[in-house]
Amino acid sequence: MRRRFLPGLKARGSSPETAELVAGITEVVGGGGALSAAATAALIGHMTDSPPPVIDQELLRRFDALTPRERDVVVLVASGLGNDEIAAQMSVSPFTVKTHAVRAMTKVGARDRAQLVSFVFRAGLCP
Repeated sequence: MRRRFLPGLKARGSSPETAELVAGITEVVGGGGALSAAATAALIGHMTDSPPPVIDQELLRRFDALTPRERDVVVLVASGLGNDEIAAQMSVSPFTVKTHAVRAMTKVGARDRAQLVSFVFRAGLCP
């Protein structure tokens, strides 16, 4: 993680916010505490200043084959919710959630839930 983020942050120039963010990330990666409020604000600022991610158009076309319900399920899966939590939120059974997730994985060509989540983000379906 440090190899990916720190060079990019350092390349943005040196400011008190960037320096604090770099120090905070280094602290957390090293097993320390969470980021300070100022470092968190700097991170959010950095993320909102970043260009939007490149959308994988082929994956997006695969997601077009999903039913609206399947799409709802995969977005909730990508947000980190489990079947029981999704079921409660959608007022369906956990078995129904699992069925929608499995069908969605089949339609988009994902071999497991982790790959499905990756596809959701690469297709730009989650912010």
